[in-house]
Amino acid sequence: MTAISPAGRRALWAYRFFMGTSNAQFTRGVFIVYLVAHGRSLFEMGLLEACFHASRLIADVPLGSLADRLGRRAVITAGLLAGAAGAALMLATPLWLLVVSFALQGLGWAGQRGADSALLYELLDDLGRSELFARETGRAMGLGFAVLALTTFVGGAMYEHLYWLPFVAHALAVAGASWFVWRVPESPQPVDRRATMAGTIVAGWRVLRRRRHLLNALLFGALVNAGVTAVSIFSQDFFAGLGLKPTVVSLVIGFITLVAAGVSAVAHRLTALGMTRAMLIAAVLFASGLLGMYSARPWFAIVGYYCVFLTIDLIYPLLSQVVNDATDNAVRSTVLSFGGLIGGLATTVSFVVTGSVVASFGYTWVFAGLLVLSLPLFGILLRSRPGAGPAVGARTPVTSGDQL
Repeated sequence: MTAISPAGRRALWAYRFFMGTSNAQFTRGVFIVYLVAHGRSLFEMGLLEACFHASRLIADVPLGSLADRLGRRAVITAGLLAGAAGAALMLATPLWLLVVSFALQGLGWAGQRGADSALLYELLDDLGRSELFARETGRAMGLGFAVLALTTFVGGAMYEHLYWLPFVAHALAVAGASWFVWRVPESPQPVDRRATMAGTIVAGWRVLRRRRHLLNALLFGALVNAGVTAVSIFSQDFFAGLGLKPTVVSLVIGFITLVAAGVSAVAHRLTALGMTRAMLIAAVLFASGLLGMYSARPWFAIVGYYCVFLTIDLIYPLLSQVVNDATDNAVRSTVLSFGGLIGGLATTVSFVVTGSVVASFGYTWVFAGLLVLSLPLFGILLRSRPGAGPAVGARTPVTSGDQL
């Protein structure tokens, strides 16, 4: 086993600090309050959220391709700066500027996701320790969640004194994260200069078509993430409808971020179980959580909400490890960005469907519907069971005898 050098440890800490500062969302708890107070309607808020997701969906794969061609750090930095500009522009009052603000933040998200995972994996690969990727991903995510919880609280306190301060702090923190990105060494990209961006995208898609275990991993993550997001978006209204006081609802929802930080930090331990067993645990946890919320009994619902919310944090490091292990440097960011695209599409559909069902039938039907829609998770498990086929191209098996 290769020991990590002091320079390698410094690079890993730089990556963790990048993840932490890029999650310093001082505006998380106040931006809707600010926009509504300045005359924006709930319809316009929905329009702005749609702009965020639309720009992210459009940009996900092209920016992943650019990261494979131009380098991870350059695209991540561009994404961070776009996100910082978008955060600052939220102070604007004209609707068209707010549209630009949310679109820039969507571009910023797309620029970071995929390229950040590839940057970490290739750093560890160069250090001869790629098997530590799931652990380091979980630790970086844990730090990011801890910073998110802290800055959400601090941002609320800032807003009460100077309404513009959380927006400025958010922009400065996200832009400052780029300094840490450039402290992480980057492997030279084996770029074919004759290939176009479209060619890189096609090459990435062909990898997914040939290696179905990768597509299974991305689909599994997308379905879980869509369900988690749908539950999270409407959780405040759901718990209020159960008779919980606003202070209790805030505590339940706020505390989950700190719990997620702890779960992410230890999620890598699932690698000892193998990919299929880990996915089974995640699927059962997700379905059990939905049953708890379906019961509409406050304590069962709270426990169920935590089970649902934490599913993606538990499984993401391992899913990402599988995709990175089986993908070459030349198309790694592109393949990972397809995961963002699939997840974004699933999440957008879940927003629309969940909102419509809640308005027409109530939350009972939402959780019943999500339970039915979770059945494909177990179908993916059947296709991914040990012996269903070799993990083509995987350079570092997760465990022997149990592949995805």
